[in-house]
Amino acid sequence: MNAAQALETAAGFLKKSRVQQWELFLVASEQSGVELYKRVVKSQELTTTQRLYLRVFSLQRPGYAYTENFSKESIHDMVESALANSELADKLALKLAEPQSAISAELELYDPSLEQLEFKTMIEFCREMEDLSYGLDQRIINVPYLYCAKSKDEVFFQNSLGHAYNYVRGAVYGGLGVLAAEEKSRKLGYYSTGARRFEFDASQIVQEAGRRALGLLGARSIPSGKYPVLLRSHVAQELLAIYASVFFADMVQKGKSRLKGKLGENIASPLFSLYSDPHLPGEPGSLPFDGEGVATQRIAVVEKGVLLSFLYHLESAMKENVSPTGNATRGANGRIATTFMNFVVPLGPHSLSELQQAYPRLVQIEKLEGSASCSAVSGEISIGAQGFLLENGQIMHPVDQITLSGNFFDVLYAIEGISQHYDNSFSSFKVPDLLINGFFLAA
Repeated sequence: MNAAQALETAAGFLKKSRVQQWELFLVASEQSGVELYKRVVKSQELTTTQRLYLRVFSLQRPGYAYTENFSKESIHDMVESALANSELADKLALKLAEPQSAISAELELYDPSLEQLEFKTMIEFCREMEDLSYGLDQRIINVPYLYCAKSKDEVFFQNSLGHAYNYVRGAVYGGLGVLAAEEKSRKLGYYSTGARRFEFDASQIVQEAGRRALGLLGARSIPSGKYPVLLRSHVAQELLAIYASVFFADMVQKGKSRLKGKLGENIASPLFSLYSDPHLPGEPGSLPFDGEGVATQRIAVVEKGVLLSFLYHLESAMKENVSPTGNATRGANGRIATTFMNFVVPLGPHSLSELQQAYPRLVQIEKLEGSASCSAVSGEISIGAQGFLLENGQIMHPVDQITLSGNFFDVLYAIEGISQHYDNSFSSFKVPDLLINGFFLAA
């Protein structure tokens, strides 16, 4: 049966059961893509998946279940499984989302032109990127990673209060990794991007990947010590993504965020603001409703260094008797978690050149390597990095074999400059280049 029939079948079983409240969340996905190596198609895949998630409340006890099989029998088993799970849960007097309207603005979640994007076009695009890579610089000796893919998700929601919605979202992605070599030095440079329409500039993608590899050739370490650090936009968004959960109300309530009790207080440099903004047209984190059916809204999390709000789903909002902010998401098993709907640090007033010249000597970080030693709970940062040593705004030499050390909560205070530039990588994390005077670099 199709999505609408699956929802109708599940709702029919639920209405006949002892369930007081329920939610159904269905995602039907289609993904296709190609990977190439040396102009030959390495893989060509077309996959379709469908999953129906259920949350029930029986005697105020929540139960979860899901099914990927839309037969009548499997849907019935899903309902029975959720009911059985609810018997083991603690009581949770949760009020589900009432019927409500989403914003009227066009979010540009899906462009029908993607329906016409075929494997042949994806393959030709990958070959164009590969040819451009080898023509970019003779030091590029291999293109080990090369891909193009598209996705389409149809999302449906329905609950026992009569609230229902559906939307379609989709995107196309493309990118590559290039290997550059010079004497004994070898460096990999990766870059990928995405969009709602297939309008990529292959040359721009190749040039950025090449810059990330070629620029680091011949890198060497520098003496350990405290340095002013310039995090390039793509690095800043990667680093801040590791610590995004400190702004989630459920993490605060569980004692997993040092921001507990800090609402209304200064927690960062006055230059730093942060928003969850789900209404940016065409961006990957934009949605009309969250995973629990709450209409999304723009939330000022931090404004000029002051912590104004945490992000709430229904349960975390209920615990503090506040309104949910529309930041619920569904995990792989259908359970509720919190997320940013586009993590946005506003652009600053400075050019990259101005930030590079802010100190007589600074380190510009271009690449991070792993995050296993980083903790959102404590805020500790310990992560490998590569980049450049700059003196008076000029690159002296590339740098590697260094570890970036500090504490996230201290780093927020140490932000001294923000650029006018976002990395164009189609990420829901939009963070400009950040100048920070507060990192210790260990060789």
